[in-house]
Amino acid sequence: GDGDAQPQSLSNVVWSLATLRLMDKWLIQKVASLALSSISAFKPFELSTMLWAFAKLGTMDNLGGCVKTIFHSSATHMMRNVDNFGFRCLATTAWAFATARQHHARLFRVLAAQMLPMVHAANCQEMANTAWAFGTANFHDDLLFSEIAAQALLKLDEFKPQELSNILWGFASNGFFDEVFFERAATAAQCMDLHAQHLANILWAFARVQPRHGLTRQTILNLLPWCTVQLTTFKPQEVSATLLAVAKSFGREGEPESDCLDAAEQAELMLPDEVLVFFRSVIQWGAPKIHDFSAQSLANTVTAYAMIPTTGAEVLLDAIADEVLRRYNSLDPTMLLHLLKGFAVSCKRGQLQRGGHVLQALASGVARHVGEMRQQDIKGLSKLLGGAQRGQDMSPDELHHMLMTLSPEDLVMAVDPTMAVPLANELLCTPETPTRAMRSGSFSIRDASKMLTQMDGEMTSPNHTRMPFQLHSQMEQQQQQQQQQ
Repeated sequence: GDGDAQPQSLSNVVWSLATLRLMDKWLIQKVASLALSSISAFKPFELSTMLWAFAKLGTMDNLGGCVKTIFHSSATHMMRNVDNFGFRCLATTAWAFATARQHHARLFRVLAAQMLPMVHAANCQEMANTAWAFGTANFHDDLLFSEIAAQALLKLDEFKPQELSNILWGFASNGFFDEVFFERAATAAQCMDLHAQHLANILWAFARVQPRHGLTRQTILNLLPWCTVQLTTFKPQEVSATLLAVAKSFGREGEPESDCLDAAEQAELMLPDEVLVFFRSVIQWGAPKIHDFSAQSLANTVTAYAMIPTTGAEVLLDAIADEVLRRYNSLDPTMLLHLLKGFAVSCKRGQLQRGGHVLQALASGVARHVGEMRQQDIKGLSKLLGGAQRGQDMSPDELHHMLMTLSPEDLVMAVDPTMAVPLANELLCTPETPTRAMRSGSFSIRDASKMLTQMDGEMTSPNHTRMPFQLHSQMEQQQQQQQQQ
């Protein structure tokens, strides 16, 4: 009967379902119901394992209100009994809450205080998972992160690529920058077999916290050749995140300094070869895959090429414009605004051949939602359309009228091209977080350099043309080890 169910049995059942990726909603809901009635009887490991399993199953399908209830009840129990939980169980719990998108600031505050004096005993995976979880949950605790950074420095040579990219991503998501740790981590990364997701997350992390710092720029130049060599293994969101990170670090922030050259020619004179090679490579790679890009990946890409005008980019940007028009009715107001800003600046810098239709459609879509916008979005849109040059922000009514009445040509004339920078900042603050396993195969710096040397002749032609993570496999190994104990 129901009363005979033991916490360990309930934890084992749901753990097995999650590990085998079996979705049995009736059984899951039954386990949740039984667990709710005996939550105080769970041992720390049993409870954290069950929460891990519910979180993982929740990434496979919507489990409804039963999961929210079990997380809420578990949080209450843990806050009352947190002294009984070791670092591993606390880290697993934090990961579960973050993955299941169960926001609970009070619990994370308690977790942080309890974990702080125990960080020295944590292994690399536990530190990385903790940073990732707190970053994903958007819970700031500089004391905890400072201690994690200090202890991670002592074990940096033990970190695996996934763990290093996770901890950097978690730090950056919270705006936390420890220069010594980031510098040592950048050096360690160059000795690792990094895959697409690792590269995208590491570069995003550096650009997120210190985009113009010399360390960030050097790290990008060191790792970007790997990205170019492995480009065919990247997913669109990884490519777009990398483009945006590079653009934020190396992109232009103002108008061209010369009228003798077009924007792309002038930009290419000032950019490192590693940047140019990657941006040119993505043009050829991306155009046929544009249907696979998410709305944010499209916005990231448009914004990146607005900041780093590249010869031949109109091929990719025109393909994105067509895709935006195809998806127009499904785009939310925020994405309409992001895309309008990106395309407007790209048109200003001569990067689109067929920009008129997409600009007009995006302007109309944004105009319909002006009355619902946050004040900061109103100010940003006003600046984009030249409001700052008049000495005052435009009102929502003025913006609506301008968006609805200006021709695409007049809209481009009014645009302030420096608005690509704040747009990149905003997009960097809202990273996409891919969840997938690491790929097989690896590249070293020597491999990348050799292949890029072979590609150099092709890349000089103008016509030649990834917050982040799959922790599941790591977590499974950890849970299996403990289940066997």
